[in-house]
Amino acid sequence: MESAELIYLDEASFSDSELPGLLRRIREHGRRAGLRLRRIERTDRGRSSRELLESLLPEGLLQAVLYRSMEQLSLPFEESLKRDLNPLEQVFDYTVYAWNREAASVMRSLGAKRLTYPIELKLPELMRWKEEMDGLSLRTELLVYGHLPMMVSANCLQKTACQCRRGAPLRFLKDRTGREMPVRMYCKYCYNEIYNPDSFWCGDLKEELSKLRADSLRFDFSAESAEDCEAILRGRPPLRYTRGRLRSGVE
Repeated sequence: MESAELIYLDEASFSDSELPGLLRRIREHGRRAGLRLRRIERTDRGRSSRELLESLLPEGLLQAVLYRSMEQLSLPFEESLKRDLNPLEQVFDYTVYAWNREAASVMRSLGAKRLTYPIELKLPELMRWKEEMDGLSLRTELLVYGHLPMMVSANCLQKTACQCRRGAPLRFLKDRTGREMPVRMYCKYCYNEIYNPDSFWCGDLKEELSKLRADSLRFDFSAESAEDCEAILRGRPPLRYTRGRLRSGVE
């Protein structure tokens, strides 16, 4: 995709030693490099997000950090990180809830420079939400494609079913209807993420997307093959997909 401007690396999917080289390759290809932090913080597994950032920031490879949990929002205030994080684009994911102007104001005070559109709101509500973000001078990012998480678990499916096999990152669970739910094993921090069997997709809703006026669109890959990633980036919709809450919202 020639217009891809920023590429986030999911840091939980790569070893700490691999990350600098991968970030450098993104920069060499003329793209901005970002780091998508882990879904949950586990103090009993691996280095903390703070320790990871402390090791990467001095190398000057990062232009953006995507925060995905409330625990991570203290990082911009850590004295050891504050100076290096401040110039970066600090993006807050949809899991760091900012449903309205008041919540978004709090997120801005915590260092947010860009917020992700909530995935629980209907299209008309998202349009009003965008107007409120414009009033706060916050940039916005809209999820266009991705498997939405149904559960994050520290009880490993692989280990429970047979035995721990680090390096086998993807398995599937069948629900009562026979549909297969992808399960991503994040062995680096010993947790699993169980996804909706149907991926979220709104890339074909061009008229609706134009009304939302997002500053950037995000494709969120987690359980796809390289071929599937390329096809989706070229505009081919997934075989099975859901619109999430765009039509119905939540009460």
